[in-house]
Amino acid sequence: FPTDDYYFVKSSEDLDEIDLVVAVGGDGTVLYSAFLFQERKVPPIVPFFAGTLGFLSVFTKSLYESVLTDILEGKYLINMRTRFTATIIRAEGQRKTLSVLNEVAIDRGPNSVMLLVEVYGNGHLLTIVQADGLLIATPTAVQHILYQLADLLFIQTYLLYC
Repeated sequence: FPTDDYYFVKSSEDLDEIDLVVAVGGDGTVLYSAFLFQERKVPPIVPFFAGTLGFLSVFTKSLYESVLTDILEGKYLINMRTRFTATIIRAEGQRKTLSVLNEVAIDRGPNSVMLLVEVYGNGHLLTIVQADGLLIATPTAVQHILYQLADLLFIQTYLLYC
């Protein structure tokens, strides 16, 4: 491809200039690409599968030239994904805010005491959870989990009847 009409970003300071992300890898690469745009709008991500898990990576590496040509010619559809913002507030008052595409996982780590977690949505208390951990997922993550469970259930059912 000629490089006259586009350029490669060299630092995180240029993230606002990005119109398209090409991710080569697995789902982790796609999730990390979205993660880089914490406080920004995520541009379209074109995922080429080259990893071990490819639920989000819909194109094979061998199709890169035809897929990118179609995109540059305006022949594409965009599949929108939901992100949510999670703010973790520790008992000591430390705060960390993240924008996530898949899920937020909170675990107790090496501590043997169960967690006590207050979960808020839009400033309202939703529930209080006492557990070893908590997973809060976006629709993207839930879809992936259901996809994996369907495979697992199919394999178990198949093995039972063989």
